[in-house]
This record gives sequence, structure tokens and C-alpha cells, in this order.
Amino acid sequence: MAYNKKLLYVSEAPSWITEAGSLGTFIHAGNPISNINLSAAEFFNDVITYSVTSGSLPTGLSLNSSTGVISGTLTGYSATVTVDFSITATDSEGESNERDFSLNVLVEYQIDYLVVAGGGGGGGQTGGGGGAGGYLESNFVTPRNTSYSIIVGAGGARCPAGVGEPSIVGTNGGNSSLIGSSLNITSIGGGRGGSYQGSRIDSLSSGSNGGSGGGGAALSSGLAGTGGVGTSGQGNNGAAGRTNYTAQPFFGGGGGGAGAVGTTNLGTKGGDGGNGLQSSITGTPTYYAGGGGGCGTGYPGYTTPGNGGLGGGATGGNDATPALNATANTGGGGGGGRDYGTVAGGASDGGSGVVILRMPTVNYSGTTTGSPTVTTYGTDTILKYTGSGTYTS
Repeated sequence: MAYNKKLLYVSEAPSWITEAGSLGTFIHAGNPISNINLSAAEFFNDVITYSVTSGSLPTGLSLNSSTGVISGTLTGYSATVTVDFSITATDSEGESNERDFSLNVLVEYQIDYLVVAGGGGGGGQTGGGGGAGGYLESNFVTPRNTSYSIIVGAGGARCPAGVGEPSIVGTNGGNSSLIGSSLNITSIGGGRGGSYQGSRIDSLSSGSNGGSGGGGAALSSGLAGTGGVGTSGQGNNGAAGRTNYTAQPFFGGGGGGAGAVGTTNLGTKGGDGGNGLQSSITGTPTYYAGGGGGCGTGYPGYTTPGNGGLGGGATGGNDATPALNATANTGGGGGGGRDYGTVAGGASDGGSGVVILRMPTVNYSGTTTGSPTVTTYGTDTILKYTGSGTYTS
């Protein structure tokens, strides 16, 4: 209100200083938001009060009628939303001016994940089983519009067959990863199994280190390659091979699994691969990351190879039969082969890895690349990546 010398009153409503429209985006994260300062003025600095006159503020926020400050903690939102409302500025004479505003509530939500790397390839000739791929399962909280890159590791290659002391002994499995701007989840590929190297205990006859370690090969002169070492928090160690010419000749050691070490079998068969771990992330309890079994032999009574561990680990081979295949997209280790010279029992490749994401369906954005398999379980959506791709929250 303005007052002139002739005692005439000039009516003047408050003028808004704060621009109409969006007041910004605020994360629904359980913490107080940064204060929003609304401002209106009247020509002669009259006292202004503020009130919500249309719609309502986002749940958990309040307006200070004297200062025009919006503050508080956003509560009760399960999905990102834009809230529209109007606020009226009123002076002491009752003159008022209404302005329309909006506020974006950005909801953070939890994503559960399982990241399993590729399993290691089986060793050859008197080979150890491949170690399982690394296994990581947990969860993280993400805001909207954040991109995550997914890489699915390949299974490691088996040792080539038919070579007495191979210089190429197969490969470790490939790493699998889930990576965002502030997230780096990487599972380490499983270690390959050791292969026959005469009487040399070295890096070729021993299982390789990895997510889980590969099993060692059996060697001449009563010797055996050692088991590879697993990665802490992802897998377990592989086992040494075993040689005893009068009792248990040429048994490969079992590769380690996510849930247990591989074994050096003290009976009449190859070492067993360590069992993997069971996850219910898809809604169905399933084992992943089992170690590969070590080879058996052709000696009567000693032909039985080691069993693959629960979770896709391959059973080993013997003189007559090749190792079984590791299961794809489980991270299982390949089976050790018994194929010295011209015998038939070759090793097998490790199983490829997998990355699985699970989130509330109400939050699922639908923005993916790489063609993951999309399913639902209860109120959740599940993405299963068997190849590389992305997800944008």
C-alpha cells in the first residue's frame, strides 16, 4: 500500500521476486532438503505473509508463513514425481498475488545385484579342474537417470588335447562387472586348472589364481601341481593334484568354488570341485560358481573323475571320456582332462558368467541395452544379463 500527501490510498498487491515454475529437483533420501527461499515484495516494504492456496507441498515439507521458506524431509514417495502447487503472497492490507510452482521429487531406490565372472578352463593331460568365477551379491541405492555398464565375462578356454607337456594350458575366465559413476563391482574370472608338465611343479602344472583358484595337475615322480588361490570375498582355493603309482595314479585336483575349496581326493577318484553359493535373486534358489572336477585315470578301479561343484562346475574326464561341459552363465569351472598322448578324455571350457539386477517394478525405468531377459517376481523386476549391456535407472 502507498500513501500520498492528499490522503489518497493506492492499492498495490505484492510482487513476486521468485520466478514461477520449477523450484528444482530434490532427492527423496531420508535427509532434510536444502531450504527453498520464496520471495515477494511490496513497494513500501509492507509485511508479506505466505500460504499454500492451491494443491499442496510435497509430503514432509512445510512453508514458513513469515519467511517464505520451504523446508523439511521428503517422505512417503516410492517413485519419482512432480508436485504442483500455488502459493499466495499477502500484505498487511489483504492484497495478494498467487504464483504457481512445482517441485521434482527424485526417488532413490535399491537395486539388488549378483555379479558372477566366467569360470576357468580345465587343465589337460592329467589336469586339474578350473576354478569358479568370482561371486559377488549385495545391493546399492541409485538415483534416477544414472547409467550402469554391465560386462559379462566369458568362460576360460580348456587346455588343448593331445600334447604331452603343453606350453599353452588354457585360460582364466573373464571378469564380470557392474560399473556406474560411483559404483565399481568387479568379479574376478576363475583360475584355469593346471596341466601335466612331467615332474615340474610350476605355473603351468599348478592351478591359476582367480575368483576361485584352479586345481593342480598330477605329475611324474609322485609330484603334483599346487592349487590356485581364490580372491577374498569372491571364492575359494583350488586343490593340489595327486600322484601315487601304487594306489591312486594321476588324479587332478578340484577347482575352488564360491562356497567351498576344491579337494584332493584321497580315495580312488579325481578331486571334486568346490560347491558354489545359492542365490534367490531371481525368485528361484539357484547355485552359481561351482568349481570344476579334476581328472580320473584309465587304471582299473581308478577311472572316476572328480565331480563338478554345485553351481555349474564341470565333472572331469578320464582316459575314455572327455570332461563334461561347465554350465553357461553360472561361472562354473571347466573339468580337468586325462588326454595324455592320444587318449580321448579332454578337458572342458569354463562356463560364462552372468549379471542379474533386481529392483521394485514401480522404480524400473525400462531403459536397457544388451537385451537382458526381463522377468517379474512379486513386486520386483529382474534383469538377467548373459551378455554385456547397460541399465539406466
